[in-house]
Amino acid sequence: TGHIVIVGWQERATKRLIETLLEDRSYPVRPVLMAAAVEENPMPEAIDFVFTETLSNLDGYVRAGAANASTVLIRGATDDDTLAATLAARAAAPDAHIVAHMENEDTARLIEHQIDNVEVFSSISIDMMVRAANDPGSSRLASLMFSSRTESTAFSLCVPDGTPSMAYLDALVALKRSHRITLIGVSGPGGSHLDLNCTSDRRIEGGDTLFYIANERREPTAAQWRDLALELA
Repeated sequence: TGHIVIVGWQERATKRLIETLLEDRSYPVRPVLMAAAVEENPMPEAIDFVFTETLSNLDGYVRAGAANASTVLIRGATDDDTLAATLAARAAAPDAHIVAHMENEDTARLIEHQIDNVEVFSSISIDMMVRAANDPGSSRLASLMFSSRTESTAFSLCVPDGTPSMAYLDALVALKRSHRITLIGVSGPGGSHLDLNCTSDRRIEGGDTLFYIANERREPTAAQWRDLALELA
């Protein structure tokens, strides 16, 4: 329960993905690799393994415990494989967060609009290329924010339900002082409307997801949130 299922095996890319996941100590449960390209566990010291004939085989997801997984990461040999696997994963794991890799950016956006709670990444982001052209260094900033190998990187946390409401600016200053994190964005429950430039009086409520920069994952407890809200009231 709460584990990560990795779907598909491309030796160099998937091995690096697994190694990066394992560097984040917030994942105490061994990841499960579900693959058709290899018949035996390629990294037995680090992961559990499920062989499947195809990445869209529902039985494979059942054996991988996908229904109880927190996240399913999908990267097929082709976009068609990834699409079929994404549809199967959503059927097998209705509540899991799905992250998929597609080569075609148009297909990636289509999947995000058609399937709930799915994030899709494409190999080449035209928006990132344009941004790098207009704002030199911006691509390096994005790389640093999402790399587990840099001193400061991006994380997210969910504000516990029942936490008293507080203003964004107050929360930004208080979290910087108490937990040494820099708040950079807020989205509503279920990932609705991610705001990266909040107004100072934007209210933060229980169930919101906060995105922040820190040296390591830092998540205040429910009690700390209540104390923080009372302090700011």
